[in-house]
Amino acid sequence: MKAPPLRLEFAPGARPRSRLGWAMLACAIAVLAVQLTTLGFALSERRHQLQALAHLDGRQRDAARPRPAAGKPDPAYLAKVKSTQQVSRSLAAPWPDLLGAIESAPQQSVALLAAEPTTAKQSFRLTAEARDLDAMLAYLAALQKDPRLVSVVLVSHQVQAQTPGRPIRFQVQAGWGAPL
Repeated sequence: MKAPPLRLEFAPGARPRSRLGWAMLACAIAVLAVQLTTLGFALSERRHQLQALAHLDGRQRDAARPRPAAGKPDPAYLAKVKSTQQVSRSLAAPWPDLLGAIESAPQQSVALLAAEPTTAKQSFRLTAEARDLDAMLAYLAALQKDPRLVSVVLVSHQVQAQTPGRPIRFQVQAGWGAPL
């Protein structure tokens, strides 16, 4: 014979679970999932920011670290740099004013042979030939009166005895800017 099944109630009067309870449990699980996802994104963003900050700190430490002295520079490179600086200084001279001052002096009896600028000293040297001593002195006086030139002086003169007409070859040094 078979015994009838026993129904034991450990919690008498307990109601069976309702649909509302199950719905509230599902909502709580969904809110928990959303909150955990948001927390995961926030932690990931924080990790990225800490990595970026560590990278910037490393770059700052590298920049603050003294660099070892470089080896001896290449002589060809130094020559190019020096040449470039010389050209730059040469271009910085007030060429329109200087050439205007030289051309404005009376040149009927004077032939200009050479003009050698020295931009480092803000000066130039003119080599010219004059028909006679008076022409040379007139040319020198005209250069001395020009306000664009300073410290105009006769450096040397020599009579060219072997040349017909015996012209006088002379050199004049002049400057620009502040007086030499």
